[in-house]
Amino acid sequence: MNDGQPAKMLIEQGRRIRATGDRRASLAAFLSATKSDPSNVIATVESGYDHLHLAQIPQARSMFERSLALDPDNKPALIGLGHTLRHLGEFEGAAQSFQRVLQLEPGHAGANEGLGYALKSLSRNEDALAAFQAAARTNPRDTRPHIEVARMLRDLGRNEEAVTALRDIVAQDPNNTAHLLTLARLLRQTGSAVEALDTFRKLAELDSANLGFRIELGHLLRETDLIDEASKVLEKVLQEAPLNISALNALGWTHRKANSLEAAQVCFERILEIEPTNIGALHALGLVERQRGSHENALVLFTRAKEVSPKAFHIRLEVCHCLRNLKRFGDAIAEFREVLREWPRSREAHLGLGYAMRDSGKVEQALDAFDEAACDDPSHPNGLIEAGHTLLRLGRPAEAEQRFRGALDRSPGNAAALVGLSYALRRLGCAGEAEEALRKVLRGQPGNHGARIALAHLLEAGCRLEEAAELLLELISRQPEHADGLAALGNIRRRQGDRKQALAFFRRASKADPTNISRLTDIAIELRDVGRFEDAEMLLDKVLAVSRADARALLQRGQLLRRQERRSEALAAFSELLRLDPNSTQAMVEAAAEERALGRPNVARQWLDKALDIEVDHLDALLALADIALQSDDADTALALYRRAGKTHPTSVWARLGEARACFELGERDRAFQVVTEARECLGLHPEIAGVEVELLRHMRDWTRAQEVLDDALAEASRPNFWLWSHKVQIATMTGQYDAAARLLQQAPASDTVAEARVALLGGQLAEAQFRYEEAISLYQQSIRLNSGDAWSHFELARAALMNLDVDAARAALGAFIQVSQSSLLLRGQSLSPSQNHVGQLLDEFLLDSEALATLRHIRLRPLDSQFEPLRELIKQYPDYTPAAIIAAIALRQTGQFQQEATVESSLKRAIPSTIAQFWDVTPPEDVRNLMKSWQELHPTYQWKCFDDQKAFAFLNEHYGREIVDAYFRAPFPAQKADIFRLAFLVARGGIYADADDRCLVPVDSFIRPDATLVVHQENYGSIGNNFIAATPEHPVLARALELAAAAMRRGDRDLIWLSTGPGLLTRAFAQEWAAQRPVGLLRRTQVMNLGELQRSVGIHCPVRYKSTELHWSRSAFAKKALRRRG
Repeated sequence: MNDGQPAKMLIEQGRRIRATGDRRASLAAFLSATKSDPSNVIATVESGYDHLHLAQIPQARSMFERSLALDPDNKPALIGLGHTLRHLGEFEGAAQSFQRVLQLEPGHAGANEGLGYALKSLSRNEDALAAFQAAARTNPRDTRPHIEVARMLRDLGRNEEAVTALRDIVAQDPNNTAHLLTLARLLRQTGSAVEALDTFRKLAELDSANLGFRIELGHLLRETDLIDEASKVLEKVLQEAPLNISALNALGWTHRKANSLEAAQVCFERILEIEPTNIGALHALGLVERQRGSHENALVLFTRAKEVSPKAFHIRLEVCHCLRNLKRFGDAIAEFREVLREWPRSREAHLGLGYAMRDSGKVEQALDAFDEAACDDPSHPNGLIEAGHTLLRLGRPAEAEQRFRGALDRSPGNAAALVGLSYALRRLGCAGEAEEALRKVLRGQPGNHGARIALAHLLEAGCRLEEAAELLLELISRQPEHADGLAALGNIRRRQGDRKQALAFFRRASKADPTNISRLTDIAIELRDVGRFEDAEMLLDKVLAVSRADARALLQRGQLLRRQERRSEALAAFSELLRLDPNSTQAMVEAAAEERALGRPNVARQWLDKALDIEVDHLDALLALADIALQSDDADTALALYRRAGKTHPTSVWARLGEARACFELGERDRAFQVVTEARECLGLHPEIAGVEVELLRHMRDWTRAQEVLDDALAEASRPNFWLWSHKVQIATMTGQYDAAARLLQQAPASDTVAEARVALLGGQLAEAQFRYEEAISLYQQSIRLNSGDAWSHFELARAALMNLDVDAARAALGAFIQVSQSSLLLRGQSLSPSQNHVGQLLDEFLLDSEALATLRHIRLRPLDSQFEPLRELIKQYPDYTPAAIIAAIALRQTGQFQQEATVESSLKRAIPSTIAQFWDVTPPEDVRNLMKSWQELHPTYQWKCFDDQKAFAFLNEHYGREIVDAYFRAPFPAQKADIFRLAFLVARGGIYADADDRCLVPVDSFIRPDATLVVHQENYGSIGNNFIAATPEHPVLARALELAAAAMRRGDRDLIWLSTGPGLLTRAFAQEWAAQRPVGLLRRTQVMNLGELQRSVGIHCPVRYKSTELHWSRSAFAKKALRRRG
């Protein structure tokens, strides 16, 4: 035997032992061979492979390197060293070893396969794929490289090729469970759920004893929402192996997905009975408690899991999230920072820290945390996505857009990034691009419900309600119990006024998601809006009993109390939310609304300023501050705030429409309408836009254009719009089209109690316009019962009750009006005294003489036709008692005596001279001049003249004696001078007098009767208005009125101007002439139009800028005095 013979025998012995699987014994034989012959390369190579198999990596490396020292080109040694270096993480060295083999033997299958693994570890995936493909070509019957090819194709995102490759492998050996399992898992990972299920089912049939296959099948069935089948598969596993923890875990997760939380809890607790420290079960139980909304219990369970495994990263994060959900933001932030000390580059921890910071109001610090998360993993988009949302909250949409686009660079087509991008684009006013971003998501992922709902919200914001509803109905047709889709559709139906369907959808959403107690809040809102306050309160209490810090439920509780006019309690509800979450900007806005309602506008401003300190461009805060500025007659500040809101929220219809209103208040009429046009072009056909345009046209008394806008908007609307409908009713009533208004009221599209209250209010106004006071009062009272917080209804009731001589009801209604509107009164600088408004002054006048009032009440109890004689006597007895004159005028209207027919042919020359006079004490401002032009343009053949103070004084000196001139001189207000001058001018010259704020809509010849010697109108106070008067010279009513006015000035009367020289005076003069029964035929040749008739022809009381200043007589008449410092 030569020297190498013992080594060869030992090598053969080692190989026989290895075949039995005893690698330690085989290694001993090979090592003996190396000792016997240290130069035997075969012995050192075989020893290296056994060391490698036994994970003795340093020893394996030593042997392979020793072999290569003996034979540098030994291919088995090179391959063995390559695998050893892979285990040591020296992938470059490993790749070089495999590449050396391929230089020696191109196409070597083992070398290509080893090279593939090394390159894969180096993330050189394309090169790795090429190596595995080469190995597979060299040895087509070896499935291992084929499987690696499939895996590499999967990792490269070439899923279809990967699946095809695996199918080919399975086709060669259809019953190979290992290959089938690889295929099934890849199909599952790539979303081919149906084929994956079929493959797992086949695995379960091939090897029914393998419980792992059936458990994986159960997981996949759960993932594909086949909950019942998943439960059956897993329950059968547990019948065979009751203590199988994996099966219990899978069944628990299945029950959890089905919202069967009790059953899920039983499964996870059973695991803990078997294995008390099972961290997975503790984690799952914590998630169940969190799903129930019991964050305290969840925290206890996650803390137990943390004690079992302090280094379990996901458990540490769950503890952090629980603290955040409990609004223990300080603790949550501290815990997240503790996690980051151990895992400093954790994207998940930085994200969680950002959420906690953002929730606690530390928005800038939250942004830093999200940016850190983005740096932690440069391939992951979530940090950038959350940074984008945070920038939106900070009012920086352009930067937000950049973050979302950065996220899309990292993850093209990422749905969450596209949805976030849509929000940024909406804020930037790019609604079309926002819509395209969401539609891109749906083109790639038709089943992405979040994107579908976001698109529905976008369409809803653009008032494309039917399109939004179709999107949601499609979602619900596929998934009938999709809670978010049902709730979103409920909101659409609410916007469309179908409150019954809205309530039904909200109830379905709550039933579909029973563990989400906050779903009840939507139902509570609907119940509140239809007047079911107790039911709404009960549901909100139920939500808050489960989650006392539920912000939305607390907000809605406050709004429910507001709706019931329990304003102090509402403020307490919002204050409670602010106690729980001191940085809730929406709660600050709501608290501000209550402070305003309680007469503390300055405190309201403080809350709104604080909200803007936290969220610099909070839309509702900006709009509320702008509204306060408008009510304070600070239209410049309001305009700046509306423009700021519009700049940061370009898709906000109310920011744009607020800007239009502020421009209108500033006298910038053309700009106001331009803003409305721009809003329509940018935002689409919102009924709100049409409504504000009609509102402005109504202010301008442009009834024709207002009606055209309304008709167009209503024709474009898919469903009746209540706001537009209400404008239509008001225009019909204001212009005397009473039958049309009545028909419209029969078709009211009211869907909630607030709208029903407005219908009753409009019905009351129609009845009052026709002097049907009992009916009007009943309707106003009905409106107040439905919506007691509407100041308008209280004021209308006060006036109607007064005209019906119910002074107690008038006083009560007036007090309620002041209570409800105290903040707006204070902002306008008006007094909160009941006497310091028009109805209050009249109420005082009615109560001035109790004996006269008692007589007047007694007269009004008689049949109408028998009231006139006692009324004449009462007027003669109390000639200065204005209420008697007003009631006489009302009775004349109610008996039709003001509806006199013309007594001469209309073709004959009119008795009243063709002269028009107007007055403005100084040079009229531009908006007043524009109104005056309407009289000149429609009457080119008339003599028109505007008198200022000097010209009027000269005219009086020319035509009257000292008494009238002195009366004019003594008048303390320009409005009183105008009252005296108009009477004097008409008595002297005759003709037409029109107030400077009246717009002429048609030539006066079209509505003045040719036989009339006096043309006036009757106001909604029953009185004879004086802003438009047409008369022949020396008319006795006007002559008497001039005499009474001069006497009032001579006495130094300080009555309300309306009473001393205005309509009250003219009504007394008219009544006195009528009571004296002279001249004969006073009523026959007097044309007393109702208010609607006049407003069809003359747009009275048009808005002009001076009315918002102290120059207007009502500012000083009703200014607050001792109460000025309140609020």
